[in-house]
Formats: sequence, C-alpha cells, structure tokens
Amino acid sequence: MAEQRSKLEQTQSSAPLQVAIREADIKSQQANEEATGAALEKSRLSLSYCRIEAPVGGVIT
Repeated sequence: MAEQRSKLEQTQSSAPLQVAIREADIKSQQANEEATGAALEKSRLSLSYCRIEAPVGGVIT
C-alpha cells in the first residue's frame, strides 16, 4: 500500500512537468507544420514559373 501511494505521489508531482513538455511539443509541431506549408507554397510558386501556358486554347501550326 505504501509503495502504491509513493508511486501515486510521484506521478502527481511529475504531471505538471509532463503537461508542460507536451504543450511545448505541440507548439513545436505547429511551427513545423507552418514552416512546411510555407515551403510547399514556395515550391508551388517556383513550379508555376516553369510552366508555359497559352493565353488561348488552340494548335500552333
């Protein structure tokens, strides 16, 4: 019983630290997601410069 109580107290005392760590992980992942989205948008823009598009449809003879 004392061992279980000790484990419970240890878990309760470390819980706020675990929450803070997880919150930091979430913020880090959100920042990574934003950076990845920006990189994707930059790549799409660069790709758009590589396309040759005719202003009207038709066949060149």
